[in-house]
Amino acid sequence: MLHIRTLVFNLFQENTYIVWKEEGRCAVIDPGFYLDTEKEAFFETLTGLGLEVDSVLLTHAHFDHLNGAKAVQDRFGCKIYMNPADKIILGSDTRMLNRIGIKIPDTDFISTDITEGDVIRTAGMAFEVICTPGHTPGGVCWHIP
Repeated sequence: MLHIRTLVFNLFQENTYIVWKEEGRCAVIDPGFYLDTEKEAFFETLTGLGLEVDSVLLTHAHFDHLNGAKAVQDRFGCKIYMNPADKIILGSDTRMLNRIGIKIPDTDFISTDITEGDVIRTAGMAFEVICTPGHTPGGVCWHIP
């Protein structure tokens, strides 16, 4: 049975998804936690569910969707999957964020490139990559057939 837990984070009310099928392992889509209290809530949720992160799947590289990616990778040593077309926008909003007083996300993570039709096997599930550029050049949807 597929399980999905949705957590809402940051000033932009971004949805972070914890997805798991088997006990103990999960994938996280768009870890957007921003505040320290949100970070604690995210990791406490994982602990409460008895889950460790196998991978992070990014739908796109806007700051509000990847605020927590580096922290998750540091804690679990997991892969972060991202369309390389979005690498151009990593950190591109630094000036705007500085102007409005929002801290800059740590984008010093290692990502694994994905492309249309790839199937990422992680945490006992298979996620198909569907490229959906528009909002960003490398936007993707993650489909579980």
